Amino acid sequence: AKNTLPKNYLWLAERAGATVVPELKVVDVVPLGGARGADGYRVRARRPGLVRTGAREFTARGVVVAAGALGTNELLAACKRRGSLAELSDRLGQLVRTNDESIPAATTSDHAADYRSDIAITSSVFVDEHTHVTNNTYGDGGGLLALTYGPATTARTTPGRWAQFLCAYPGYLLGLLRDRRWSRRTVIFTVMRGTDVSLRLRRGFGPGRLRTEAVGTSQDGVSAVDTAKRVAALAARRMNGRPLASLGETLGSAPLTAHFLGGAVIGADREHGVIDRQHRVFGYTNLLVCDGSAVPANVGVNPSLTICAMAEAAMSHIPPAATGGRSG
Repeated sequence: AKNTLPKNYLWLAERAGATVVPELKVVDVVPLGGARGADGYRVRARRPGLVRTGAREFTARGVVVAAGALGTNELLAACKRRGSLAELSDRLGQLVRTNDESIPAATTSDHAADYRSDIAITSSVFVDEHTHVTNNTYGDGGGLLALTYGPATTARTTPGRWAQFLCAYPGYLLGLLRDRRWSRRTVIFTVMRGTDVSLRLRRGFGPGRLRTEAVGTSQDGVSAVDTAKRVAALAARRMNGRPLASLGETLGSAPLTAHFLGGAVIGADREHGVIDRQHRVFGYTNLLVCDGSAVPANVGVNPSLTICAMAEAAMSHIPPAATGGRSG
């Protein structure tokens, strides 16, 4: 629903008669009138958090799941496990995309520098046919991101990366304690690739939790991490500073991504996807998925407009309420 925090579809939905019920997390979707939802659905929700209070139930002729790629996968996986949506395709959790992404940074040694801008992303470049790079700047409120980054390493092995990191990190951390202006003098780069590489989701630790497993590597043999390191190194040289990498990437070989996609993707049938081209869940009536989890490929750019266009296309297939066919 979001375009920006103050500008989104929720305001338009409320003007059209929708009721927004905040501070509730949906925990189950149960078909009515048989296993396929012919008579609608019962939606169970509660307040999020450790204390499970404020439980409520809603009924609807149709349900649109749009909890974001991670939230939708968590909800649908939980419904499939408990049997409330047992007919969900076994492809659920497959073809999970990250935009084949890595997010490095570069910070200048000039403590008086100020890269803040009213526009977070001011430039964009394709460094090859598959790789797209944007810059990102943050205001004073972005300083906490400094704790998720550390000095970039050049070693190819895990022990080598750890050794380089442990030598360089104390100095980096000391610099943060001395100067709280990290977000003013740092540029973060989003390195995205439109290659066919994916993950899959498996059940993790704790209720509703999921974990990722690697499926394969990029077909062209190019790593987003390697490209990101070069981008950060070049930027740091220009800024007279140092390149940075996310801690997960350096210490755990797990690149940071801002664009978690897929897992409930469009397919020709339930053997190849979870939803059809109109975003209808295979095996169910009036049950749709309309968010980033439906995106079937790495798009190689910020996917927000792609997600929006796909959701609007899905909504265009729902008949107006006057025909009696609206699915809710």
